[in-house]
Amino acid sequence: MCEKKDDKLIFKGTSDAIIVKGLVYIILEIFSNSTIEELKNVDMDIVRELGLTEVITPNRQSGVIGMIKKIKEYALKA
Repeated sequence: MCEKKDDKLIFKGTSDAIIVKGLVYIILEIFSNSTIEELKNVDMDIVRELGLTEVITPNRQSGVIGMIKKIKEYALKA
């Protein structure tokens, strides 16, 4: 879920699966309350920069990348 407040986007989300729930929390904690411009300029290499490639499976990495792409889509449409 995405909510626009002034020039910022606020994201909320969860999952029933505990690992995915944790990943959702991390991603939303990083990106929620960021300005639209900041979100438009997010580097997709952030998954590697955060060190997630070392600790989660490629399938989970794809899911995280998908979440980040969706966040960027929200920013581009805002």
